[in-house]
Amino acid sequence: MKWKSVDERPLKYGRYLALSKNKKIYICEYEIFNDTWWDEYFSQKPAEVTHWMELPGLTKE
Repeated sequence: MKWKSVDERPLKYGRYLALSKNKKIYICEYEIFNDTWWDEYFSQKPAEVTHWMELPGLTKE
């Protein structure tokens, strides 16, 4: 999987891996209706996301 710019928005509401402006990776929720990213702690202000990707699936070994 490759990182996508926030200019290329996800097509649905959900949780994604997100790279923030401070170069940290978070699991963020994307709200498609108001085009907003919220960090995993659901803080009072939206996360400043620069890139995102789908959450990778977990596999059993």
